[in-house]
Amino acid sequence: MSQNQVQNQVQTEAAKAQTGAAPGTAEEAARIEAASAQLADGVSKIRDLIVAKFTDEGTRNLSIGAEVLADLLTLKHHFESSNGGRGTFTSGDFDKRGLEYRTAVRLSDSLTVSLSPIRVDDWVRSSVLRSLVAAEIGEDRAARISYWEYRSLSSSTRALSFSKSDLVGILNPGWLDFIKSIVTSRETGKRVAAETFEKSLEAWETARKKAADERDRADDPEGFDKKLAAEERRIERRENQSLSTSLT
Repeated sequence: MSQNQVQNQVQTEAAKAQTGAAPGTAEEAARIEAASAQLADGVSKIRDLIVAKFTDEGTRNLSIGAEVLADLLTLKHHFESSNGGRGTFTSGDFDKRGLEYRTAVRLSDSLTVSLSPIRVDDWVRSSVLRSLVAAEIGEDRAARISYWEYRSLSSSTRALSFSKSDLVGILNPGWLDFIKSIVTSRETGKRVAAETFEKSLEAWETARKKAADERDRADDPEGFDKKLAAEERRIERRENQSLSTSLT
C-alpha cells in the first residue's frame, strides 16, 4: 500500500469516528466524505505552512550571505588600503569575522540560539554560486534552484571554487550544464524532488570523476597508476583505523 493510500485510509477511519451517523446509511457516507475532506484540508494547510517556512528561510539565507559578503569586502578593503591598513586579508580573517557574527547573535537579548545553525560559510558560498548562475542563465531561471540545492552544489568544491581570502568564486567546469538540466526539467513541468536532485547530483559527480580519471590515465598512465595506488593505500589505512577503533 502506497503512502497516499495509507494516508487516505487513516483519514477515512478518522472521519468515520467523527460522523456519529448510523453505519451503512447515506447520511454516514455523506458525513464521512465531508470529514475526510476536512482532514485533507488540514494536511494541505500544514504542508503549505511548512513549505513557506523553508522557502522563506532559504531566501533569507541567500540574502544574509550577500550582506555578509558585502561586509567582508568592506573589511578586506580596510585591511588592504594604504591608509593605515594592516595588510593582506586572509581566510583566517573571514573565519574570525564569521565568529563575530555568531557571537553577536548568541549574546542577543531577543534570541536564544546555539552557534551551530549560524552557517555563515554556507550562506556566503550559496549566495555567490547563485549570483554566478544568474549571470549565466538569468535571474528567473536561477531562482528555480532552491537555497538548499545551491548549498549542496557549493559544498566540497562541486560547482563552486570560492576563495575566502580573495572573496571571489568561480563556476567549476561542467557544473552549469547540470544546473541547466534541473532548471529545464522544472520549466517543462517535471517535478524534481530532493531525493531525485541528490541522486542526480551524485551521478553527475561520479561521471565527471570517471571522465577526469580517464583523461589523467591517457595523459600520464604511470602517474595515474601511482596516484590510484596511493589512494587505495589511504582507504585501506582508514578502514584499518576504523576497525581498530571498533575493537577497542
